[in-house]
Amino acid sequence: MSKRPSHIPWSGLAALLLLGSCERSPVAPVAPDGACRDTLPWFTQVDYELSWSADGNRAAFRRCVRSSYGGPGLYVIPRFGGKPLYVLPANIFWPKEVRFSPDGTRVAGVWGFSLFIADLRTGRVDWPYYTTSGVNYVDWSPDGTTLLLNRPIAAPWTPDDSIGIHLFDLRTGQNRAFRFQGGLVF
Repeated sequence: MSKRPSHIPWSGLAALLLLGSCERSPVAPVAPDGACRDTLPWFTQVDYELSWSADGNRAAFRRCVRSSYGGPGLYVIPRFGGKPLYVLPANIFWPKEVRFSPDGTRVAGVWGFSLFIADLRTGRVDWPYYTTSGVNYVDWSPDGTTLLLNRPIAAPWTPDDSIGIHLFDLRTGQNRAFRFQGGLVF
Protein backbone atom coordinates (compact mmCIF):
# COMPACT_ATOMS: atom_id res chain seq x y z
CA MET A 1 0.00 0.00 0.00
CA SER A 2 1.51 3.30 -1.04
CA LYS A 3 1.24 6.51 0.92
CA ARG A 4 0.95 9.98 -0.49
CA PRO A 5 4.34 11.71 -0.36
CA SER A 6 4.36 14.42 2.31
CA HIS A 7 6.67 16.76 0.39
CA ILE A 8 4.11 17.54 -2.37
CA PRO A 9 1.84 20.49 -1.49
CA TRP A 10 -1.43 18.83 -2.56
CA SER A 11 -3.64 21.73 -1.55
CA GLY A 12 -1.56 24.13 -3.65
CA LEU A 13 -1.67 21.78 -6.64
CA ALA A 14 -5.45 21.45 -6.32
CA ALA A 15 -5.85 25.23 -6.19
CA LEU A 16 -3.67 25.63 -9.29
CA LEU A 17 -5.72 23.07 -11.19
CA LEU A 18 -8.99 24.71 -10.17
CA LEU A 19 -7.89 28.22 -11.02
CA GLY A 20 -6.14 27.34 -14.27
CA SER A 21 -4.66 30.05 -16.39
CA CYS A 22 -5.36 33.73 -15.83
CA GLU A 23 -5.68 34.16 -19.60
CA ARG A 24 -9.24 34.42 -20.91
CA SER A 25 -10.34 31.27 -22.72
CA PRO A 26 -11.00 32.06 -26.40
CA VAL A 27 -13.94 29.65 -26.56
CA ALA A 28 -15.63 30.28 -23.23
CA PRO A 29 -19.31 31.21 -23.44
CA VAL A 30 -20.33 34.75 -22.61
CA ALA A 31 -21.66 35.32 -19.08
CA PRO A 32 -24.68 33.12 -18.41
CA ASP A 33 -27.29 35.82 -18.94
CA GLY A 34 -27.90 34.65 -22.50
CA ALA A 35 -31.11 33.27 -23.96
CA CYS A 36 -30.76 29.93 -22.22
CA ARG A 37 -30.65 31.46 -18.75
CA ASP A 38 -33.45 33.90 -19.56
CA THR A 39 -35.85 31.15 -20.60
CA LEU A 40 -34.73 28.35 -18.29
CA PRO A 41 -33.06 29.62 -15.11
CA TRP A 42 -32.06 26.08 -14.08
CA PHE A 43 -30.23 25.52 -17.32
CA THR A 44 -26.44 25.37 -17.03
CA GLN A 45 -25.13 23.32 -19.96
CA VAL A 46 -24.04 25.35 -22.98
CA ASP A 47 -22.38 22.78 -25.27
CA TYR A 48 -23.68 19.47 -26.54
CA GLU A 49 -21.30 17.04 -28.22
CA LEU A 50 -23.00 15.71 -31.28
CA SER A 51 -20.69 13.65 -33.48
CA TRP A 52 -17.27 12.97 -34.95
CA SER A 53 -16.42 12.94 -38.64
CA ALA A 54 -15.58 9.47 -40.00
CA ASP A 55 -11.87 10.33 -40.18
CA GLY A 56 -11.90 11.66 -36.61
CA ASN A 57 -10.47 15.04 -37.60
CA ARG A 58 -13.55 17.16 -36.88
CA ALA A 59 -16.39 17.26 -34.41
CA ALA A 60 -19.80 18.88 -34.60
CA PHE A 61 -21.41 20.36 -31.51
CA ARG A 62 -24.29 22.62 -30.56
CA ARG A 63 -23.63 25.71 -28.44
CA CYS A 64 -26.75 27.41 -27.11
CA VAL A 65 -25.27 30.73 -25.96
CA ARG A 66 -23.31 33.55 -27.57
CA SER A 67 -19.56 33.14 -27.23
CA SER A 68 -16.37 34.27 -28.88
CA TYR A 69 -17.29 31.80 -31.66
CA GLY A 70 -20.39 33.85 -32.44
CA GLY A 71 -24.07 33.36 -31.78
CA PRO A 72 -25.76 30.19 -30.62
CA GLY A 73 -25.24 27.60 -33.32
CA LEU A 74 -24.18 24.26 -34.66
CA TYR A 75 -20.41 24.38 -35.10
CA VAL A 76 -17.83 22.09 -36.67
CA ILE A 77 -14.35 22.35 -35.21
CA PRO A 78 -11.05 20.70 -36.07
CA ARG A 79 -10.00 17.99 -33.61
CA PHE A 80 -6.87 19.76 -32.43
CA GLY A 81 -8.39 23.23 -32.34
CA GLY A 82 -8.68 25.97 -34.87
CA LYS A 83 -11.35 28.23 -36.23
CA PRO A 84 -14.85 26.79 -35.83
CA LEU A 85 -17.22 26.63 -38.78
CA TYR A 86 -20.70 28.02 -38.05
CA VAL A 87 -23.26 25.78 -39.75
CA LEU A 88 -26.70 27.01 -38.62
CA PRO A 89 -28.46 28.62 -35.64
CA ALA A 90 -29.11 26.60 -32.49
CA ASN A 91 -30.98 26.76 -29.23
CA ILE A 92 -31.13 24.53 -26.17
CA PHE A 93 -33.17 21.87 -28.00
CA TRP A 94 -32.12 21.95 -31.66
CA PRO A 95 -30.37 20.81 -33.73
CA LYS A 96 -29.81 17.26 -32.54
CA GLU A 97 -28.86 13.88 -33.95
CA VAL A 98 -26.23 15.50 -36.19
CA ARG A 99 -24.13 13.07 -38.24
CA PHE A 100 -21.30 13.64 -40.72
CA SER A 101 -21.55 12.17 -44.21
CA PRO A 102 -18.99 9.40 -44.85
CA ASP A 103 -16.83 11.79 -46.90
CA GLY A 104 -17.11 14.52 -44.24
CA THR A 105 -18.42 17.18 -46.61
CA ARG A 106 -21.96 17.35 -45.21
CA VAL A 107 -23.86 16.94 -41.97
CA ALA A 108 -27.44 15.79 -41.58
CA GLY A 109 -29.52 16.29 -38.49
CA VAL A 110 -32.85 17.14 -36.94
CA TRP A 111 -34.21 20.61 -36.21
CA GLY A 112 -37.74 20.83 -34.81
CA PHE A 113 -38.41 17.23 -35.93
CA SER A 114 -37.49 18.19 -39.51
CA LEU A 115 -34.53 16.85 -41.48
CA PHE A 116 -31.75 19.22 -42.54
CA ILE A 117 -28.63 18.62 -44.61
CA ALA A 118 -25.81 21.18 -44.52
CA ASP A 119 -22.98 21.29 -47.04
CA LEU A 120 -19.84 22.21 -45.07
CA ARG A 121 -17.99 23.40 -48.19
CA THR A 122 -20.60 25.88 -49.42
CA GLY A 123 -22.58 26.65 -46.26
CA ARG A 124 -25.86 25.73 -47.97
CA VAL A 125 -28.51 24.19 -45.70
CA ASP A 126 -31.36 22.21 -47.29
CA TRP A 127 -34.59 21.03 -45.71
CA PRO A 128 -35.42 18.21 -48.13
CA TYR A 129 -38.96 17.47 -46.99
CA TYR A 130 -41.49 18.02 -44.25
CA THR A 131 -43.61 15.33 -42.63
CA THR A 132 -46.21 15.54 -39.87
CA SER A 133 -44.71 12.26 -38.61
CA GLY A 134 -41.53 14.13 -37.67
CA VAL A 135 -37.93 12.99 -38.06
CA ASN A 136 -35.53 11.67 -35.46
CA TYR A 137 -32.29 9.65 -35.27
CA VAL A 138 -30.63 10.35 -38.61
CA ASP A 139 -27.64 8.43 -39.99
CA TRP A 140 -25.88 8.07 -43.36
CA SER A 141 -25.48 4.98 -45.51
CA PRO A 142 -21.80 4.02 -45.96
CA ASP A 143 -21.85 5.30 -49.57
CA GLY A 144 -23.44 8.64 -48.58
CA THR A 145 -26.44 8.32 -50.92
CA THR A 146 -29.17 7.45 -48.41
CA LEU A 147 -30.21 8.62 -44.97
CA LEU A 148 -31.68 6.24 -42.42
CA LEU A 149 -34.10 8.01 -40.11
CA ASN A 150 -36.91 7.41 -37.67
CA ARG A 151 -40.33 9.01 -38.11
CA PRO A 152 -41.77 8.78 -34.58
CA ILE A 153 -45.13 10.57 -34.58
CA ALA A 154 -48.32 8.74 -35.52
CA ALA A 155 -51.44 10.72 -36.33
CA PRO A 156 -54.91 9.49 -37.33
CA TRP A 157 -54.68 11.17 -40.76
CA THR A 158 -51.31 9.65 -41.71
CA PRO A 159 -50.91 6.31 -43.49
CA ASP A 160 -49.62 3.37 -41.46
CA ASP A 161 -46.27 3.41 -43.26
CA SER A 162 -45.60 7.06 -42.36
CA ILE A 163 -44.04 6.10 -39.01
CA GLY A 164 -41.11 3.87 -38.16
CA ILE A 165 -37.70 3.57 -39.79
CA HIS A 166 -37.41 5.20 -43.21
CA LEU A 167 -34.86 5.47 -45.99
CA PHE A 168 -34.42 8.84 -47.70
CA ASP A 169 -32.65 8.58 -51.07
CA LEU A 170 -30.62 11.78 -51.57
CA ARG A 171 -30.27 11.22 -55.34
CA THR A 172 -34.01 11.01 -56.03
CA GLY A 173 -35.51 12.77 -52.99
CA GLN A 174 -37.71 9.72 -52.40
CA ASN A 175 -38.58 8.62 -48.89
CA ARG A 176 -39.82 5.10 -48.17
CA ALA A 177 -40.59 3.00 -45.14
CA PHE A 178 -37.99 0.38 -44.25
CA ARG A 179 -39.55 -3.07 -44.41
CA PHE A 180 -38.42 -6.48 -43.25
CA GLN A 181 -40.24 -9.60 -44.40
CA GLY A 182 -43.09 -7.43 -45.65
CA GLY A 183 -43.64 -5.59 -42.36
CA LEU A 184 -42.71 -2.13 -41.17
CA VAL A 185 -39.74 -1.75 -38.85
CA PHE A 186 -40.20 0.51 -35.83
